[in-house]
Amino acid sequence: MSLEHRSQSPYMEDFSRLLKKVPDEILFWDLATRQQRIFARSLWEACNYKGKPKPGEFQYIEPERDYLEWVLRMDHDRQWQKACKKG
Repeated sequence: MSLEHRSQSPYMEDFSRLLKKVPDEILFWDLATRQQRIFARSLWEACNYKGKPKPGEFQYIEPERDYLEWVLRMDHDRQWQKACKKG
């Protein structure tokens, strides 16, 4: 599954690399807001609890961190677009 999306931000690759280097504890509790964590968890649950994987096949469950990084990238892109509109 690819959690990538097209971005208007010229710094999205740098931002994505930065997120990959940040420890889990900092990513979840310092960088992400409560709303972002809830949204990421909802996406993670929707993708991982829809009948697949079957109970006991935990190796097929994708890391929740991937979804939080995805949410943070989307929010970064939204903020970038908003800043560009303001000029």
